Formats: sequence, C-alpha cells, structure tokens
Amino acid sequence: MVLRILLSCIVVLFGSELNSQSQIDNLNNVAKKFMISDRDSFFIVSDKIIELAKRQRIDSILSEAFLARGMVYQLAKDYQSAMDYYDSAMVYTKYEDKNNLRARFGISEMLLKLNIEDDNLEEIFKSNLVQAKQFGDSILISNAYTRYANFYMNKADYVNAIQMLINSINYKKKVQKLSKILDQAKLAKLFLLIDDIPKAEYYTFEAQKLAKQNKYSISKKIISTLRGKIESRKGNYERADSFLNIALKSYTKFRAKKDIFNTNLLLAELKIKEGKSNEAREYFNAANKYLSNKYDLTLKSFYYLIKSKIELIKGEYILASNSLDTVENYLEHKNNLLFKIDMNKTRAELEKRRKNFEKSLFFSDSYHNLQDSLFKFKFVRQILDMEAKYQTDEKQKQIELLAANNKVYKLKLKQEKLEKFIILAGAFSGFIFLLFLGITYYKVREKNKLIEKTLKQKDILLKEIHHRVKNNLQLISSLLNLQSRYIKDEKAKQVSLDGKNRVRAMSLIHQFLYQKENLINLSLDEYFKKLVKELFEAYRIHEGRIKVDFNIESFELDVDRVIPLGLIFNELITNILKYAFPGERKGKIQIDLK
Repeated sequence: MVLRILLSCIVVLFGSELNSQSQIDNLNNVAKKFMISDRDSFFIVSDKIIELAKRQRIDSILSEAFLARGMVYQLAKDYQSAMDYYDSAMVYTKYEDKNNLRARFGISEMLLKLNIEDDNLEEIFKSNLVQAKQFGDSILISNAYTRYANFYMNKADYVNAIQMLINSINYKKKVQKLSKILDQAKLAKLFLLIDDIPKAEYYTFEAQKLAKQNKYSISKKIISTLRGKIESRKGNYERADSFLNIALKSYTKFRAKKDIFNTNLLLAELKIKEGKSNEAREYFNAANKYLSNKYDLTLKSFYYLIKSKIELIKGEYILASNSLDTVENYLEHKNNLLFKIDMNKTRAELEKRRKNFEKSLFFSDSYHNLQDSLFKFKFVRQILDMEAKYQTDEKQKQIELLAANNKVYKLKLKQEKLEKFIILAGAFSGFIFLLFLGITYYKVREKNKLIEKTLKQKDILLKEIHHRVKNNLQLISSLLNLQSRYIKDEKAKQVSLDGKNRVRAMSLIHQFLYQKENLINLSLDEYFKKLVKELFEAYRIHEGRIKVDFNIESFELDVDRVIPLGLIFNELITNILKYAFPGERKGKIQIDLK
C-alpha cells in the first residue's frame, strides 16, 4: 500500500515538468480518493501537500489541507484531533473567506461532540448561518442549517432541529445527493424520537429512493436500520427482524464496531418485545463484545436500558435497578424523551415485581406525563407544518400576483407598441393601415363566428339537458303510474296520482323549453293551458262537464319562477277538480293572471 502511494506521488511530482500549483492540484486529487477508503495513504499525500504549500506560502491550500485532515479525524470520531486541525485551518484564513467559515463549522460541531459547555454556542451557529447567507452559497447555507440542526438535537429541541434539517434539504443542490440522503435519514431519526411514525417512514422512503437511483450502498446500512426501527414501532416484528439483520450483515462486512453494537442492541430490544428472551440475551451478549467507553451518551443510555430489561426478565432486580440508575445519570446530560419514557415504564414494572406498588405508581405517572410531553412535541410539529403550508400558500399567492402583474405589464407594453406601429403605419402608408383594418376585421369576424358557434353548441347542450330532465321526470311519472296499479288502498292510490301530477307539472316545463327557440323563458299562457288539459285527462273529466275560461296575459317567466308557480297552480287545479265538483256536478273554472 505504502509503495503504491509513493509511486502515485512520484508520478505526480516528477512524471512531467509541472509547477508547484499543478503538483498540489494533482496531489489533492489523489488525496480525495483516499479520504474515506485509506486513511494512512491519505495522510502520506496530505503531508506532501502541506509541505509544498508551506514552501510556496499558499495559505488557501494550507487551510484546505487542514480542513480535509479535520474531516478525516471527525469521520474517525477522533473529535479532539479534528478540532485541532480546524483551528489550524483558521490560522491560514481571513474572516471573510469561505474556508474560514468551513473551519468554524467544524469547530462548532466538535464543541457539541466533545460536550464542551459554551454559553455562546447558539450564537456561533446563528452567526455561521448569517455569514453563509451573505456568501449566497447554497452549499454553505445547507451545511449551516445541518449543523444548526445538530445543535438543537443536542439540546433535545426536536421541533427546531426538524425545521433546520428541512431548511437544509431545501438548499441542497442536485449534486449534493449523498448529503441530502443523510439529512433525510437524520430527519427520519428525529421523527422516530418524537414517535411520529408516518413522517419517519416518509423521509426514510425518500432517502431510500434517492440512494437507489444513485446506487449508494447506504441503503443497506442506514436505511435498513431505520426501516427496522419503524417496523418494530408498528409491531411488524418479522419485517423489523429482516431489515435489522440486513443492516447487521452490512455493518459486519465493513467492521463498523459502533454500528454493529447499536444494531445488536436493536435486535435484542426487538426480541424482548416478541417475548423471545433467549434470543434477546444472545443479541445483547453479541453487543457486549463491542462495548466501548468512547460511545456517546445516547448509545450508552440505550445499552443500559436494554441491559436493565434483560436483568428484569432474569429476575435480577438489584442489577436492573443499578442499570436504570446509570441510564438516569446519562439522561441528565442528554435529554431523550423516548428513553425517559421507556426508563420510567421499566422502573414501574420493576417496582411492581418487587411489590413496591407506591413506587410503581409513581413511575407509572411519570411515564404518562412524559407521554403527554411527547404528544405536545407532535402537536407543535403539526402547528409548524400548518404554518409552513400557510406561508407556502401565501408565497404562492404573491408569486401568482406578481406573475399576473407582469403579464398585465407585458400586455400594456405590447399594446403600446401596437399603437405606435398603427400610428406609424397610418402616417407612412394608407395601404398598411387598410391592411391592418382588414386583418383586424377578419380576426373579429372569426371571433364572432367562434362565439356564434359556441352559443349554438350551448343551445344544443341546454336543449339536451331540458330534454333529458323531461325524460327523467316522465320516467318517474310512468313509474308512479305503474306502481299505482298495484295499490289497492284508495287514499294511497290518490297520493300516488297527486305525486305523478306534480312530476308531470315540472316535466311539462322542460318539454316546452327544449321545443322552443327560447331556452330560458316560458309562456305561462301555453303552459297553464297544457297543464289543465293533462289534469283533466288524469282525473278523467270531460271538458263538457267542467268548462275552463283562461284570461292570462301573454308574458314569459324564467324557469326558476315557473317551476314553483307551476306546482302551486297544479295543486290549485287538482284540489278544484277533487273537491269543487263532487260526483258528476257540472261547473266552470275561471283562470285570471295579469
């Protein structure tokens, strides 16, 4: 390996006559290839870059080299060394340089990782974000939001952490695909922390989709772990087991000790939920092999929480109590609601088994109070979602308004240009003016034709509507008539006949309308005469027995007025025919309408 690196450096430095800057650029390309895959090789190349940069006094190259070394140590979780190199990078930059901001990004994040107390830490993250926006660099802005999210996560302020990560994703460029995947995965973890399973699932699938499109192996590790956690929360234990074992195999392949440790604990927790205590112990013992004091407080808390549950299953109550005390001590420094809820729930069960019912009730109350706090987190998140939607809608309205104003402005400009053109055309040539009039006349004529055609189509549609309504009402009338044949009760038969007549009264209106040119207004004279005639036929009354005189002025009304008038008139004539001329009594009906 070392021989291969030396050969690479020899090719870069002596393979051709290159100046120092070109040599450094080539070495940088070599170093980037080894940043993740081969740290030892990276440091060999990095040392050569620093040597050349110092010799040529190129501060920008030195700052970039120290930033790269800081990132490598950060990936290796050697946070103190990473911080030292970020400090070194700042020495070779000015405040207004982008590399200076990148170095401050690294330092602020290492302060979080090393749990160094600093009252001004939030101000540091805020000022980093402000300066990133001043640069107008979307990548820097996105990175600033991501680190701000880490700050809020460290404080267990999950609502603000979620908001910052969403902002970070919104600023991601298309080229930042891996970074976007990691932010989406982090969002899924945050939503799991506040027990918002649908949102966690959404961002997990988004990350998985992007990883699959770009063939990132991350989907076999981080995504499988997330999906395992989600399925476990949903109670789909078989699917959870499958995903977590996929993740475990992948982590084992890459010898990622911390992730192997965490995944074994997740599988142990899953088996406890399934009631498979022997398998839970096996996974816990497997995790024990990778236990280290270097792990963060969250992971240590999780370890002792699982340990307490296994000890509780085994009946080792004193050991379980000690493990829970350790969890509580860790959670004083690292606020994690789900862990606190789980811890209090486990304590309640422990005290219940010890017959300390008063203590069990106390921890049970604490558990429920924390559940309420978790609900508040979800509620606040929902409010933020609604507010974000409102803001988005408002911005969209503003965009639409600006677009409309812009369109009007363009139309005005176009109109002004057209007017100037007409004036100039009229001044220079009557022929052009006449031609313009001819074109305009042609366009207007075509538009009028189009309008006439549209109106005819509407008339046809309206006639069709009236025709269909009339047919439907006629069908109802026929059904009522058919039904009345099977009714033996005279009162019921009369009610059916009355209903049929009312339907027929409305049907006549639509029949008149589709048969005439005027599709909106109707002549009351014609309508009432036709309605009376049909009522006489319905009640089998000969015109010779009862005469009808019409004195109706010739005027028309619209459909909305005719329908209620028709129904009222139908009721009047029906009642007259039923009750005014009993038996075969003759008479006369006088109808006046003015």
